[in-house]
Amino acid sequence: MIFMVRRLTAEDLEAADELRADLGWNQTISDWQRLSALSPEGSFVADQNARIVGTCTTVSYGSALAWIGMMMVHPASRGQGIGNALLQRAVEQLRQRGVGCIKLDATPMAQPLYARIGFVPEWTLTRWEHQGSPLGVESKPGLIHSPAEKDWPAILTLDTQVCGVYRGPLLRSLAADS
Repeated sequence: MIFMVRRLTAEDLEAADELRADLGWNQTISDWQRLSALSPEGSFVADQNARIVGTCTTVSYGSALAWIGMMMVHPASRGQGIGNALLQRAVEQLRQRGVGCIKLDATPMAQPLYARIGFVPEWTLTRWEHQGSPLGVESKPGLIHSPAEKDWPAILTLDTQVCGVYRGPLLRSLAADS
Protein backbone atom coordinates (compact mmCIF):
# COMPACT_ATOMS: atom_id res chain seq x y z
CA MET A 1 0.00 0.00 0.00
CA ILE A 2 1.12 3.53 -0.70
CA PHE A 3 1.77 5.95 2.14
CA MET A 4 2.91 9.55 2.40
CA VAL A 5 5.21 11.04 5.05
CA ARG A 6 4.35 14.63 5.91
CA ARG A 7 4.61 17.08 8.78
CA LEU A 8 2.38 16.53 11.80
CA THR A 9 -0.32 19.18 12.07
CA ALA A 10 -2.63 20.17 14.91
CA GLU A 11 -5.41 18.33 13.08
CA ASP A 12 -3.37 15.11 13.32
CA LEU A 13 -2.90 15.16 17.10
CA GLU A 14 -6.03 13.21 17.98
CA ALA A 15 -5.29 10.45 15.45
CA ALA A 16 -1.63 10.31 16.52
CA ASP A 17 -2.70 9.99 20.13
CA GLU A 18 -5.13 7.20 19.20
CA LEU A 19 -2.23 5.32 17.57
CA ARG A 20 -0.16 5.85 20.71
CA ALA A 21 -3.01 4.51 22.88
CA ASP A 22 -3.55 1.52 20.58
CA LEU A 23 0.12 0.61 21.03
CA GLY A 24 -0.07 1.01 24.82
CA TRP A 25 2.46 3.82 25.09
CA ASN A 26 2.14 6.02 28.18
CA GLN A 27 2.39 9.52 26.72
CA THR A 28 -0.55 11.93 26.69
CA ILE A 29 -2.09 14.39 24.26
CA SER A 30 -0.14 17.06 26.17
CA ASP A 31 3.08 15.31 25.19
CA TRP A 32 2.06 15.42 21.52
CA GLN A 33 1.23 19.11 21.82
CA ARG A 34 4.53 19.82 23.57
CA LEU A 35 6.62 17.97 20.98
CA SER A 36 4.86 19.55 18.01
CA ALA A 37 5.22 23.01 19.61
CA LEU A 38 8.93 22.50 20.39
CA SER A 39 9.68 21.25 16.89
CA PRO A 40 6.84 21.82 14.42
CA GLU A 41 9.20 21.31 11.47
CA GLY A 42 10.49 18.03 12.92
CA SER A 43 7.31 16.14 13.75
CA PHE A 44 6.03 13.74 11.09
CA VAL A 45 3.20 11.34 10.33
CA ALA A 46 2.77 8.59 7.79
CA ASP A 47 -0.62 8.88 6.13
CA GLN A 48 -2.09 5.85 4.38
CA ASN A 49 -5.58 5.97 2.90
CA ALA A 50 -6.35 9.18 4.86
CA ARG A 51 -5.39 7.45 8.13
CA ILE A 52 -2.39 8.13 10.40
CA VAL A 53 -0.44 4.85 10.54
CA GLY A 54 2.93 6.11 11.80
CA THR A 55 4.57 8.95 13.69
CA CYS A 56 8.01 10.31 14.50
CA THR A 57 9.05 13.46 16.38
CA THR A 58 12.29 15.32 16.90
CA VAL A 59 13.41 17.87 19.45
CA SER A 60 16.63 19.84 18.92
CA TYR A 61 18.75 21.43 21.59
CA GLY A 62 20.57 23.92 19.40
CA SER A 63 22.86 22.33 16.84
CA ALA A 64 24.64 20.13 19.38
CA LEU A 65 21.98 17.49 20.06
CA ALA A 66 18.59 16.30 18.89
CA TRP A 67 16.33 13.54 20.10
CA ILE A 68 14.03 11.38 18.00
CA GLY A 69 10.91 10.07 19.70
CA MET A 70 7.33 8.88 19.32
CA MET A 71 8.52 6.60 16.52
CA MET A 72 5.63 4.22 15.99
CA VAL A 73 3.87 2.35 13.21
CA HIS A 74 0.47 0.70 13.45
CA PRO A 75 0.90 -3.11 13.56
CA ALA A 76 -1.31 -3.62 10.48
CA SER A 77 0.96 -1.27 8.48
CA ARG A 78 4.34 -2.66 9.52
CA GLY A 79 6.68 -4.21 6.98
CA GLN A 80 5.93 -1.62 4.29
CA GLY A 81 8.89 0.71 4.92
CA ILE A 82 6.87 3.25 6.89
CA GLY A 83 9.19 3.25 9.92
CA ASN A 84 12.23 3.57 7.68
CA ALA A 85 10.67 6.47 5.74
CA LEU A 86 9.71 8.30 8.94
CA LEU A 87 13.14 7.81 10.49
CA GLN A 88 14.97 8.84 7.32
CA ARG A 89 12.83 11.99 7.08
CA ALA A 90 13.57 12.90 10.70
CA VAL A 91 17.32 12.33 10.33
CA GLU A 92 17.40 14.26 7.04
CA GLN A 93 15.57 17.21 8.59
CA LEU A 94 17.98 17.27 11.56
CA ARG A 95 21.05 17.02 9.33
CA GLN A 96 19.75 19.90 7.19
CA ARG A 97 19.53 21.96 10.38
CA GLY A 98 23.17 21.15 11.16
CA VAL A 99 22.55 19.00 14.23
CA GLY A 100 25.79 17.26 15.19
CA CYS A 101 24.48 14.42 17.35
CA ILE A 102 21.15 12.58 17.04
CA LYS A 103 19.95 10.19 19.74
CA LEU A 104 16.85 8.14 20.48
CA ASP A 105 15.48 5.47 22.79
CA ALA A 106 14.90 2.16 21.02
CA THR A 107 12.38 -0.52 21.76
CA PRO A 108 13.73 -4.01 21.06
CA MET A 109 11.42 -4.24 18.02
CA ALA A 110 12.86 -1.09 16.45
CA GLN A 111 16.55 -1.71 17.15
CA PRO A 112 17.21 -3.44 13.79
CA LEU A 113 15.74 -0.47 11.90
CA TYR A 114 17.84 2.00 13.87
CA ALA A 115 20.97 -0.08 13.35
CA ARG A 116 20.42 -0.14 9.56
CA ILE A 117 20.31 3.66 9.58
CA GLY A 118 23.56 3.83 11.60
CA PHE A 119 22.45 4.25 15.20
CA VAL A 120 24.52 2.35 17.77
CA PRO A 121 23.53 1.36 21.32
CA GLU A 122 24.92 3.38 24.23
CA TRP A 123 23.05 1.74 27.10
CA THR A 124 19.92 -0.20 27.95
CA LEU A 125 16.80 1.76 28.79
CA THR A 126 14.44 0.59 31.50
CA ARG A 127 11.05 2.27 31.89
CA TRP A 128 9.51 2.55 35.32
CA GLU A 129 5.96 3.54 36.07
CA HIS A 130 4.15 4.56 39.23
CA GLN A 131 0.38 4.76 39.43
CA GLY A 132 -1.02 7.66 41.42
CA SER A 133 0.65 10.38 43.42
CA PRO A 134 3.82 10.00 45.47
CA LEU A 135 3.18 8.56 48.92
CA GLY A 136 1.60 11.13 51.23
CA VAL A 137 1.22 13.95 48.72
CA GLU A 138 -2.59 13.79 48.85
CA SER A 139 -2.48 14.73 52.52
CA LYS A 140 -0.03 17.61 52.04
CA PRO A 141 -1.44 20.11 49.51
CA GLY A 142 1.16 22.44 48.02
CA LEU A 143 4.06 20.10 48.74
CA ILE A 144 4.78 19.65 45.04
CA HIS A 145 4.65 22.76 42.88
CA SER A 146 6.14 24.29 39.76
CA PRO A 147 9.38 26.20 40.29
CA ALA A 148 9.12 29.88 41.09
CA GLU A 149 10.35 32.18 38.31
CA LYS A 150 13.30 33.21 40.50
CA ASP A 151 14.45 29.56 40.64
CA TRP A 152 14.58 28.99 36.87
CA PRO A 153 18.06 30.44 36.21
CA ALA A 154 19.65 28.04 38.72
CA ILE A 155 17.58 25.09 37.49
CA LEU A 156 18.49 25.73 33.86
CA THR A 157 22.16 26.30 34.66
CA LEU A 158 22.36 23.00 36.54
CA ASP A 159 20.42 21.11 33.88
CA THR A 160 22.66 22.50 31.12
CA GLN A 161 25.78 21.48 33.06
CA VAL A 162 24.45 17.95 33.61
CA CYS A 163 22.95 17.39 30.13
CA GLY A 164 25.47 19.37 28.11
CA VAL A 165 22.75 21.23 26.20
CA TYR A 166 20.20 23.92 26.99
CA ARG A 167 16.74 22.38 27.47
CA GLY A 168 14.88 25.41 28.84
CA PRO A 169 11.77 25.32 26.62
CA LEU A 170 11.24 21.59 27.26
CA LEU A 171 11.69 21.88 31.03
CA ARG A 172 9.43 24.92 31.30
CA SER A 173 6.76 23.13 29.26
CA LEU A 174 6.97 20.04 31.46
CA ALA A 175 6.75 22.15 34.62
CA ALA A 176 3.74 24.05 33.31
CA ASP A 177 1.90 20.77 32.70
CA SER A 178 2.84 19.10 35.96
